[in-house]
Amino acid sequence: MAAKRLDWTGVLWCLVSAMAVALLGGAGPVLAAPVPGDQQYAKYYVVGDSYQGQPENLSEIASRFLGTADRVPEVFNLNAGRRQPDGGILTDSRVLPPGWQIVLPWDAAGEGVQYGLLLDPSGAPANPQPGKPAVPPATIGAPPPTAGGGCATTHAGGEMSNWAQRAVVADVAWQTTKGKGIMVAVVDSGVDAGVPQLAGRVAVGADITAGSNRGNVDCLGSGTAMAGIIAAAGSAEGGPIGLAPEATVLPIRVVTTAPGVKPADAATAVEVAVAAGAKVIALGSHVDLAAPPVAAAVDVALGHGVLVVAGAPVADQPGTAANRSASPSTVDASGALLHVGAAGERRWPAEHYRPGTVDLLAPGVGVTSVGIGGSGVRAVSGTPYAVAAVAGVAALVQSAHPNLTAAQVAYRIKVTSMSLGSAVPDATTGWGMVNAQSAVTNVLSEEGHDVRPAAVTGKSGSAGGLAVAALVALVMVVLAAGAVLAGQARRARLARADAEVASEAGPAATEEKEPPRGDGRRDEPYSGKDN
Repeated sequence: MAAKRLDWTGVLWCLVSAMAVALLGGAGPVLAAPVPGDQQYAKYYVVGDSYQGQPENLSEIASRFLGTADRVPEVFNLNAGRRQPDGGILTDSRVLPPGWQIVLPWDAAGEGVQYGLLLDPSGAPANPQPGKPAVPPATIGAPPPTAGGGCATTHAGGEMSNWAQRAVVADVAWQTTKGKGIMVAVVDSGVDAGVPQLAGRVAVGADITAGSNRGNVDCLGSGTAMAGIIAAAGSAEGGPIGLAPEATVLPIRVVTTAPGVKPADAATAVEVAVAAGAKVIALGSHVDLAAPPVAAAVDVALGHGVLVVAGAPVADQPGTAANRSASPSTVDASGALLHVGAAGERRWPAEHYRPGTVDLLAPGVGVTSVGIGGSGVRAVSGTPYAVAAVAGVAALVQSAHPNLTAAQVAYRIKVTSMSLGSAVPDATTGWGMVNAQSAVTNVLSEEGHDVRPAAVTGKSGSAGGLAVAALVALVMVVLAAGAVLAGQARRARLARADAEVASEAGPAATEEKEPPRGDGRRDEPYSGKDN
């Protein structure tokens, strides 16, 4: 990782230079309850007319949403014998008529993956998988224009609802703050900065996959949808509005046109986010938090006072990236790492997460956000979108309470959540459903002092305000980058000095160290069996 960090020194300064040119050169701102057991639930994808100019097939779908074509037999078996809307039955993995609903494994992720009840030709719900909460599926509209930059076309979702925004009660929190001055890094597929609702809210970011490009391009759409949930403005069609519409999104791109992230790239993405001054890091589903390089980078972020939000691990698919993500073996001595589960309108987990690993829930089914390439407002579902919701709430809390540490912000978000289980925290629902109003406005005696937020003054969100925020962000980038690089150099010198001393003095007795302090609840590795 040392060589990787050294290579990224230039990228950090390129990011700073791009921000300075845009600001000072007149080019505009840089910121460019469980359900009955007989109701069943599935994750699925609706086949389109084509993908990248070719008819869709199971091999391409498995590669796009599962990271490998080796899982075609698994996808085939999930769909074999199930009658499709046109009355057909899957017999050939190479032939998929448009409109067919392909049931996917629970670790599938990407633009177009949906949750919901599937309907057979008679109109009765199909039941491909038992024991999942039931919600209506989103409908599929016509393909939008391409997203540019070699990106393929995507499908737009329908049946829009603002239930997620209502559930989080962000509008009441906005009477205090809208997240101004807080930078939230989204580590995922990048962010389409051309989306009108994100104008003035997206920094240039970085493309880790290319090594030098900006992160404000998105081919998969998941990163853009996350950014929309965090900071999008309202639109003429009635939505969406991000939970922290005055926050800045820093896109860190780790995937391009297909899932699959190298641990070293994900680790570098976290390091770049810290160096750029992000106060919150939202990790998408492509990032494996249990990979040693990623875990080490997250530890560094936590040590720098950054709040990290990741998806809770899913128990259905052992050994998959989605299952390993946010592994309970990851020790967070700082208390500033939040594991989030996705919930539907019934306020119950949409996936079977490992018992005891969910810190809290957030809306993650049928959430209204923005799509790439001019596709407009769309409905998205998945754990990453719940992660984005909590990251947005974290931006509100940090903006309202700038003197709180990242650990205090995380604690405040947890204890002010709306309890859903029989105990608090509960093994299934954690502390409950995130609540922006309570997280921002409640007074917690355990914080040791009155941290009532200051009232909003003046008109926020103006061009002048954006310019000031951008200048502040620029200074933060310079200082943070310098601090990180200086720290790396200092650690390298200390390591060399220690090595020289050790070689002269010989083996030394091992000194027993005091274990890291924490609240004792989430710091122990998970040792039980999944239920």
